Amino acid sequence: LKDILPANEGSITTVHWSPVKKGDTLFAAAGTKNGKILIWAYRGFGFDPILKYILPGHGSNVNSVEWNYAGDKLASGGNDGKLLIWDTGSGVLLNSLFDYEYPVNSISWSPDGKKLAVAGNSNQVDIWDVENKSVIHSLFLEQPVVNAVAWGPKDNFIAAAAGRRVYLWNSSDGLEYYTYE
Repeated sequence: LKDILPANEGSITTVHWSPVKKGDTLFAAAGTKNGKILIWAYRGFGFDPILKYILPGHGSNVNSVEWNYAGDKLASGGNDGKLLIWDTGSGVLLNSLFDYEYPVNSISWSPDGKKLAVAGNSNQVDIWDVENKSVIHSLFLEQPVVNAVAWGPKDNFIAAAAGRRVYLWNSSDGLEYYTYE
């Protein structure tokens, strides 16, 4: 990866493959320490990548990048507290959903691509309606920092990791289902 990282773009902090290929091309996105997002195209399934975009937008560390299931949008979150949505076909910033007062550590798209789960250095996970730019549910935890969040494959459960615990919620009503420790 160091051979394909443009000079002065900072070290890689997060990476995510697109779930969709276009023709014979795969895509990968990576966040950097200096707040940029790099999108590469891997044509012919070979590992001779072409840098497609360098997306600015974060003031510091990008902690999480996540493609939606259709592969046409990319969400990013960082230490600057920004939650950004990008059009991956054009590299254009579509939305800046919110500026949190704390770092965004992890994001996850719902399978239908309409919602985002967002976790950070707070004791909550927010479920965003992306189109309406509004929080549908805030799920509260006992731990002060949420390290990771993941949406279930059928849009009905969200998992979050904080400390030594994994929390499960029903995504439709925001009620806690179970806590594992």
